[in-house]
Amino acid sequence: MTTRPAALSATLVLAVGVSGIVADGRSSCLDSTLTFEASALERIVREPDRVLEGEDPFWEEEPAQQYTAAWAANNGFTISRKTWRDNLTRFAELSEASRLDSPLMQMAQAILTGRDEFLTRALPHVCAFLPDGTDTGVPVYFTAFIPPRAFVTGGIVINVDAPYWNDNADNILNTLTHEIWHVGYSHLREGRTERPLEHRQLYGIVEQLHNEGTATYVAHSARSLFPAPDELDFRMLDSPDEVIRALDEVNRLLRRIGTVSEKRMGKLSWKIGVEGRAYYIAGAHMARTIDRVNGRDALIRTVTAGPVSFVAAYNSITLANRRIEVPDAETLSLRSAEPDRRILILIGAVLVVGLTVLTLAGMRSK
Repeated sequence: MTTRPAALSATLVLAVGVSGIVADGRSSCLDSTLTFEASALERIVREPDRVLEGEDPFWEEEPAQQYTAAWAANNGFTISRKTWRDNLTRFAELSEASRLDSPLMQMAQAILTGRDEFLTRALPHVCAFLPDGTDTGVPVYFTAFIPPRAFVTGGIVINVDAPYWNDNADNILNTLTHEIWHVGYSHLREGRTERPLEHRQLYGIVEQLHNEGTATYVAHSARSLFPAPDELDFRMLDSPDEVIRALDEVNRLLRRIGTVSEKRMGKLSWKIGVEGRAYYIAGAHMARTIDRVNGRDALIRTVTAGPVSFVAAYNSITLANRRIEVPDAETLSLRSAEPDRRILILIGAVLVVGLTVLTLAGMRSK
């Protein structure tokens, strides 16, 4: 006989008690507080018909849904409410007992009941990759039937229904280490010691490489805590051929900056860097290389300094044909001038052809 799971607790506060205060009195990274919020998931499981009837209020009231909408807007992604409704309608057709015993509910229960392990093991691991005193406190929201499996936009949102998890709670817990590291990274942006590159889009790409790559390496390093055997990024990171492919893809992207419109470049960045995982795999390889060759403190210094320092640190210790080729200001200027030069050449060619035609026409009239 299957025991019916208890109702999900609306909010579970996770606070680490193993840290204390660092020598100068600042709070340690380990003092960060995380809250686990399951309200949206609770409503989906307990009262799906009412959620469907009040679809708009549900998306407007629940932070998990609000952040999902914000994630979509930030990434130029359109969420299909119809697909969401169809999935929820099928789920609503199950009996309440079946919904409570469903894989997504079991996943949520496993995560929430495993919070003590997360407290004592995962957060210290994440903090080991950040400057001491970094705040990683963040609310973590659980929901279902949304397009992304996990992201952080104000709060961390986890889609427990994502097939990617393969009904393994460790896959989600491992991903949480990735997302929580992002939180710490974002808190350090304003205090960076390096000057940002003048080219906004270029700096954004380099930052993606630093941010997503190091977060992926942090999660990859957490496999002894949360194995995540189904994480495809880890398989690629462990494949030398995939690492080389990712590095080459990033460099191909960087060579396109200044040769296409910003809109086109944004689409290429998403397709190659995010969907194709180039930022994640190449960046994780770079972080791992710095960590192994120069040590953890060197990797953390790049987090304090910024993404340009990250690339410089990696390039200084890798093979020449494996470096990341960030174009300088002069190169970008030449690239931006190239379309104008091609237009002038085309205009000149048209004028030459026109003059030639006129000349021939004049000769024939004589």
